[in-house]
Amino acid sequence: MTDPDTRAPPFTPHRAWAGLRRHPGLALLAALLVAIAILVVLWDWNWFRGPIERQVQARTGRSFEIGGNLDVDLGRITTIRADALSFGNAPWSKDPTMASTDRLEFAIAVWPLLLHREVLIPDIHLAKPRLRLEKGPKGVGNWVFGEPGGMQPQFRRLWIDDGRLRFIDAAAKTDIDVSVDSAAQGKNEAAPPIDAVGGGRWQGNKFTVRGRAESPLDLRDTTRPYRVDAHAQAGATRAHARGTLLDPLRLRDFDLKLALSGNDMADLSQQQIDFRNAMAQLPAAVKSLTDGIGVHVVYDSVGRDTVHASIRSLRRRGLCVMFGASSGQVEAIAPLELAEAGSVYFTRPHLADYMQDATEIRARAQDLFGAAKGGNLRVAIDRVFPLVGAAEAHRVLESRASQGKLLLAVA
Repeated sequence: MTDPDTRAPPFTPHRAWAGLRRHPGLALLAALLVAIAILVVLWDWNWFRGPIERQVQARTGRSFEIGGNLDVDLGRITTIRADALSFGNAPWSKDPTMASTDRLEFAIAVWPLLLHREVLIPDIHLAKPRLRLEKGPKGVGNWVFGEPGGMQPQFRRLWIDDGRLRFIDAAAKTDIDVSVDSAAQGKNEAAPPIDAVGGGRWQGNKFTVRGRAESPLDLRDTTRPYRVDAHAQAGATRAHARGTLLDPLRLRDFDLKLALSGNDMADLSQQQIDFRNAMAQLPAAVKSLTDGIGVHVVYDSVGRDTVHASIRSLRRRGLCVMFGASSGQVEAIAPLELAEAGSVYFTRPHLADYMQDATEIRARAQDLFGAAKGGNLRVAIDRVFPLVGAAEAHRVLESRASQGKLLLAVA
């Protein structure tokens, strides 16, 4: 007895045609898939350049050109590449181009777009981008144009190669030009940070700057600190700013440490004048950020140069606490000034009056260390010295080169 032959019958065109005739639906689906595959392989995506350019121009009122190749890799995460892009400037600008890039490459998640109408862009890569930001004759920036779209895209990661940013405000005698590049992403960073090097003129003063900041995409999240570390130099004067901004787009909740040094303190004279002018504008700025109300409490350690602006930044029945006088002692505060500021309160406490005995000292210490342990108080530590390096720690402190606490390790 022989085993039955279980081998499949040989393939012939006749058998295939007979199978397709028995299943016309499958035949149509197979033909459609083959046609789509051929279309995807052979399709020239550059056909879409004209429609895309016209759509952008209609929405923004600015010229837009894709001068190079347009290519698309379809998939669950679709990748789009476009070369030689340029975006037009405001009519009043001397430069016709506001932004350009040699290549834009970005990925877009298809299913969130189709199912939930959510535009999710996991990655953006810009090669040699150029961005020119400037204010016009009426003080309006060239970045104000068009109408906001219906769907706001969600960006996850931005990478910049050989970028350049220029900011011009002719009325303020400001012209800043910096190169921008993405740096290697750290372990705890959501996106690659940005390195910037450049300079120009700020309010007529020549300066240079270099530093690192978190990805510009992180500016949108106002619930987490935005980290910066920047060095600037104007003549013999040097400045180092390091710390975090909780809401930089609205200019509030700063936790920055600033160190200034110079061979000739006269180099700081212009900056001091600018600082005092800024103090005159501070109350209006504070009120604009608090819906015209003002803040509950101002803690002022500067003294003479800031106290009146601090008082006018308070809300009704607010409190101004002065605990230092680095700019000079405040000789007097007129009672009528407090009344006209909204019946506010002013106090100049001494530490000894709030720590009169051991019990009160322990209670204050528990409050302080409890706030630090609970994360409600952020303590910036600049560096730690061994106990034998106490003299060096004092030299660093006296030179004003530290941007945080200096600690001595006893073990």
